Parts: sequence; C-alpha cells; structure tokens
Amino acid sequence: MLDAFLAWLIDKLPRLSPHPVAAKLQEAAQLLAASQPTPEVRSPDSGRTAQDLMASYEEFLAQQEWELALDTLAELGATLAPVPARFWELLAEAAAQMQLPATGAYWQQWRPAPAD
Repeated sequence: MLDAFLAWLIDKLPRLSPHPVAAKLQEAAQLLAASQPTPEVRSPDSGRTAQDLMASYEEFLAQQEWELALDTLAELGATLAPVPARFWELLAEAAAQMQLPATGAYWQQWRPAPAD
C-alpha cells in the first residue's frame, strides 16, 4: 500500500505549476514524499488521511489556490512529524512570497534561531 501511495505521489508532483510559490510548495511536498509517509496516518486536526491531504494539496495547487495548498501541506507536515526542518522553511518562504502574516503552522514550526 505504501509503495502504491508513493508511486502515485511521485507521479503527480512533476505536473505542478512552475509559479514561484508553487515551486516552493512542490519542493516541500517532495521532501514529504522522500520521507516515505504512511498514507493511512490521520491528521489529529481534521481526521483526514495523509493520502487525502496530499490529494487536496494537489487539487489546490492545480487551481492555483496557493494559501489553501500551503495550509494543507502544513497540516500534512504536522501529521507526519517529524519532518525535515527544510520543509517548514520552504513553507515559511512560500508564505512570505504570498505576503501572508507570520501566523499558521508553518510559522509555529519553523522560526529562525534567535541571535545571541
């Protein structure tokens, strides 16, 4: 089941939009795919499976609904935690490109280290 999910996920990723925000989101999604997520894991927030969340992310991205795609990836990252720090960094960069306020799961998870 996991192999089929990963194959499906990897097959879908190259078709995503080349928009700069989409590129950040696509890179973050690829990091999740590389971490070999379990598709049956359920989000504690929505109760949706990782596979359902990824399908929603892909749909939002195809419709150029960047903020919804970002929020869905953030939920997926929180569900599959721990994920690479670069994942949260990419979501924060995408949020900054969209000029979103510094709130949400992507800002909660990733913050620059305070200067000493």
